[in-house]
Amino acid sequence: MRILRKAAVSWAGAVLLETPSNPLLRLIDIEATVARANPCGAPVIVDNTAATPFNQRPFDFGADWVVHSTSKYLNSHSDMIGGCLLRRDRLSAMHRTIHKNLGGTVNALDAWLVLRGLRAFALRMEAHNRNGQAVAEWLLSRPKVARVHYPGLSSYPQAELFRRQMKHGGALISFELAGGETAACRFLDRIGLILHAVSLGGMESLATRPETSSHRGMTSEARLRAGVSDSLIRLSVGVEALEDIFADLEQAITE
Repeated sequence: MRILRKAAVSWAGAVLLETPSNPLLRLIDIEATVARANPCGAPVIVDNTAATPFNQRPFDFGADWVVHSTSKYLNSHSDMIGGCLLRRDRLSAMHRTIHKNLGGTVNALDAWLVLRGLRAFALRMEAHNRNGQAVAEWLLSRPKVARVHYPGLSSYPQAELFRRQMKHGGALISFELAGGETAACRFLDRIGLILHAVSLGGMESLATRPETSSHRGMTSEARLRAGVSDSLIRLSVGVEALEDIFADLEQAITE
């Protein structure tokens, strides 16, 4: 398998990775990926949206490009659509030509909305990280919850990589309910403070089932091979008072 991977990288024009992954929060070793890809001439592009630059700095581990959805944590108000692409080195003449001819340019209002969000970015991320860690630990203690996926937990399978690569676990959590699909649907029907909606990174808490949202185009067999079960809930933890979040979760998972 290792030989196959090396062969695949040798043919790649670039290596694109997302870490932590959405929705299972699996980590990819950025430094090890760079060490394998760069000698083959393949730049490494890291989607850092879920981690944010507050919790993870891909350039520190040798990444060549970093991608962010500015609609998420950088903006935080859930009122614009946008993205950004950053290069560790200066843009070449070729890159500037591609951007000029093909690249999109954000409009003035959306740019202002992102800049507005960035003014309180550090303060918001402190709250997101605090709430995300607390909610993950709370879910782990509940018998109705079969499994919790969150990098900041001490029981996380990739704990060593997490400590080396990330500063905090963030505010994105996924968990599986012991009652299966029925319990997951009931959970989404019952939540009140937490909104049943896609997206993430806003100040409000959002929950969704990947089976019926991000992974709805996959067959059930393919989803299960990817680790996305029928009972999986993805929770984007907001900055609300923790006692209010706990109360909503408690009544939603209680039969």
